[in-house]
Amino acid sequence: MKKLETKLTSLLLFFFWTLLALGQLGRVQISPTVAFYLHDLLILTLTLWWFRKFSLSKNLKIALTWLKNHRLVLLLLSFILLNGAVATFATGQVIHWLYLARLLIYAFFTWLMIENQPQVNLFGREVSLRGGYLGAGLAITYFGLLQYFLLPDTRFLFILGWDDHYYRLISTQFDPAYTGALLILSFFLTQILKTSWLKIGLRCIVVLAIALTFSRATFLGFGIGLLGYFFLEWQQKKNSWPILLFLPLLLGFIWLAPKPTGEGVNLTRTSTITARTTTTDSFFSELKPWEWMIGRGLFVPLPDLAQPKATDALSDHAHVPDNIAVLLLTGLGLGGTLLVVLLLWQVRTIFLGLPSWVLASLGAILTHSLFNNTLFQPFVWLFICGIVLTSRNLRTTA
Repeated sequence: MKKLETKLTSLLLFFFWTLLALGQLGRVQISPTVAFYLHDLLILTLTLWWFRKFSLSKNLKIALTWLKNHRLVLLLLSFILLNGAVATFATGQVIHWLYLARLLIYAFFTWLMIENQPQVNLFGREVSLRGGYLGAGLAITYFGLLQYFLLPDTRFLFILGWDDHYYRLISTQFDPAYTGALLILSFFLTQILKTSWLKIGLRCIVVLAIALTFSRATFLGFGIGLLGYFFLEWQQKKNSWPILLFLPLLLGFIWLAPKPTGEGVNLTRTSTITARTTTTDSFFSELKPWEWMIGRGLFVPLPDLAQPKATDALSDHAHVPDNIAVLLLTGLGLGGTLLVVLLLWQVRTIFLGLPSWVLASLGAILTHSLFNNTLFQPFVWLFICGIVLTSRNLRTTA
């Protein structure tokens, strides 16, 4: 029975990482504003399977005791719930509960996966959990390069509601920015590899893919990540300066990459900056005085954005702010944002116990999140949860 469970778990996790690599190809659109991913079904299945081993009453008691000892967490959760309830009553919107539920379920699934410590055997070899995420990230890199060299003109996707891109690597995410974020995480995930030449070779390939996204948020996030890793390692008196060589390599790839006529490959373009500024202004201008203090609800779309046009039925455009700071301010107000900051400060020792490459990954994604809703994008969030939770209490770079 144990062998059968191991084989079944290995198979389901293999499908899970495969669906992560396939990205938006696994998206199922239910309505203009609601969609789910095929990996959600696997996550639900595995969560229920692993959760059966836990005593509900015992673990509920442990959770309640933990919350009593961490009153700031309890206060923030209560604030978010009250905030969301007020938003539902005021706007009639319920979609924000689905966003919140997805984030919590993804994090809970990852925690259960680690607590159960499943043995994953694929193709006759034992695979670590972080190895599974690395495999998914490298597959995203492979699909991206395949798309770029075989199908560089993806403007036809505009018909299906996606942004149109020309000579930009979008991979299975159909978006160069989110793909770039996943490539950054894949770059740092190669740190778990023991073979130096393999690590260097794969990193060069990933850097090439990053360059071909022509995503300025990705370039900035990647640069911050590299500098952050170098600084953290330098503090521990470790020689890590070779990591900085990937910066000139990135610049070289950007310089060599084809740049046909088009807005997307023009790194000096201002249209996207103007669009984001206009959107941010609209979010702030819609806030009522009392919403500045308690927010209008996390992930609650603006009234004029809540109902997309009929022609945008399959649109993937965000209905919430792209900037994570603006998202928190408009969603939770000054009060909720202050609670988030205080909580992060309180748990800083937990993060400081993570390996340097994990902290560098987080820094890169947070930088990226200043320009896109990156951190809470479903695939990025799953990767972040997997990387952070599997690396907790590890103080080495392995």
